[in-house]
This record gives sequence, structure tokens and C-alpha cells, in this order.
Amino acid sequence: MKKIEAIRKYFDKCPLLDEEARINIDYIGNEVVEYAIYSEPINPIYKEYVDGGKIKQFGFTFTTMNYYSAEILQQLENSNFFEDFQKWIEDNNENYILPEVKGAIKIEILTNGFLLDAEADKAKYQIQLKLIYKED
Repeated sequence: MKKIEAIRKYFDKCPLLDEEARINIDYIGNEVVEYAIYSEPINPIYKEYVDGGKIKQFGFTFTTMNYYSAEILQQLENSNFFEDFQKWIEDNNENYILPEVKGAIKIEILTNGFLLDAEADKAKYQIQLKLIYKED
């Protein structure tokens, strides 16, 4: 299984996501609620050892299209989602629940979830991540 497909299947098991929503690859539509995973340009080598062994990385962002408004409750809901999402990833790392990528070590969280773009009633948020894995 390719890395991006494994990452998508991993997030498909997240209990925080809307079960009716799609998880797209390199595409997010205008529907609320929708999710997307975008691969990011990153040096694939995370660490290289003198014996030739390597730890690699695959950079990606997880993007959401959410409801958006001037109401503080809606703003808190969007912000709280990413705080809970980060905790879910951290707990999974501690319990070795990872995408089904050979040699997977952890998902590293690079940023908090943040507002990317907003319209009157919907907004895109994203969080930047990377999958760390050992290559034979």
C-alpha cells in the first residue's frame, strides 16, 4: 500500500471525523464538512546513519472544510477539533497505532491546526504533519 493511501485509511478510523464526510487526496471541495490530505514537498531523508541506514519522512497536511461564523461557539468548535485531533494522533503514537506503512515510527505534528481561508459561512483549516518511517 502506498503511503498516502495508508495515511487516508488511518484517518478514516478517527472517531472525531464526520462519518458521512469524504477524505479526499489533493482535493477539497466546497461541501461542509469535508477533509483532504495533501502531500507536501519535503526532503525524504529524516536521518541518515554512517552505515547507510535511513529514517525517512513523508510530509503532508490534513485539511478540513468546516462551518464558520462570527459566533464564538462555532469558532471554539473548530479550534477544539484540532486540539482533540492532535491528542488522538499523540495517543496513537504512544500506542503504536500508525498508518500501515512498512517501518512506520510515528506521525509528527508540525503545526497546530490553523485557519487557512474563510468565507461567510465556511472555512478551510489545516494542520501540517509528517510520517516518520524506517527504510530497510
